[in-house]
Amino acid sequence: MDENGLYATGKKWKEARALALASASSAETIAETHSSLMWAVWAAGGKVHSRFVLPAGQLASFQLPTTGKNRPVISVATGSIAAINVPEFSSSDTREDQAYIDAGARGISDAEARARCGWIVDLRGNGGGNSFPMLGAVTPLLSQGAVLSFIRRDGTSEVVRIAGSAVTYESDGSTETLATSPVTGSSQAGRNIAVLQGKTSSAGESTLLAFRGQPGVRTFGETTTAGFATGNTVKTMSDGAVIVLTGSRMADRTGLTYPHGIEPDQQTGPATVDEDPTWAGAIDWLNANCAHP
Repeated sequence: MDENGLYATGKKWKEARALALASASSAETIAETHSSLMWAVWAAGGKVHSRFVLPAGQLASFQLPTTGKNRPVISVATGSIAAINVPEFSSSDTREDQAYIDAGARGISDAEARARCGWIVDLRGNGGGNSFPMLGAVTPLLSQGAVLSFIRRDGTSEVVRIAGSAVTYESDGSTETLATSPVTGSSQAGRNIAVLQGKTSSAGESTLLAFRGQPGVRTFGETTTAGFATGNTVKTMSDGAVIVLTGSRMADRTGLTYPHGIEPDQQTGPATVDEDPTWAGAIDWLNANCAHP
C-alpha cells in the first residue's frame, strides 16, 4: 500500500497506517488482520474503487467481478450504420479472453461493408472487469498509437497502445502485449464512431476513454459515467483474501483525467419503453455526418 496506493501519502495515510499496524499487532491469525487491512486499503486507495475481499464464504457482498462468458454482439442499426455492444467481462481463463476479443474484432470486420456511415459502440451496460479484452475486441475501430494511460501518484505513466493488431502496455521501460486481435488493427478507425455511455464503470470507462480524442468520435449519454476511471492492482493473501488497491488515474489520449466521471459530448434524455434518445441521437449524428451514404 505504501508503494502503490494512490492516496498513500501525507498525514492522513500515516495515521491510518499506524492505526492499522497497532490494531493488527496482537493478531494471532491472518483472519484477525482483515478488519485492519480493510480500513487501510480504503485509506491508501480511496473508497471509490479499492476494496478488501474476504475469503470465499465469509462475506458474500464483497466480490471481485465474476468470471463471465459475455461476448460482444454486432448488429445493424440502420442500412448504413453498424453497432457493437461491448459488455462487461472478467475471466481468469485466457481462452475466454481471446474468445471475447475474437467475437468483437471478427464481428466488426465482417460488418465493415454495412457500416458505410459509421459505427455505434454501446458501453451503457458495461460495469467493468478487465480492460484489455474489451480494447482487443474493438481494435479495428481504434487508431494506432497511445489511446490510454494510467497516471500514478508520482506523475509517472503506464501507457496503453494499439500497435498493429495488438494492445500493448508500457510500464517502467518494458512493453507487454496484453491482447491481440485476429483481424487487421485500426482497419475502420477512419469511420465516424458514436460511443454510448450510461453508468459505465471501471474497465468500461477505460474503453470509453480509449475513444476520446480520436477524430470522428462523439459520445452520447443520459448521464456521466460511474466515476471509477482508476487503475487497480490485485494482491491475493495466503488465506484467499484479496487486496484490490487503486494506484493510478486513467487518462485519455490527450492526458485528461476524470475523477468524477466522464461527461458525454452530447447529453440525451432518459430512455422509455418506446424511445431510446441516446441511440436515436447517435444515429442522427452519424447520418448527418455520413461520408459514404
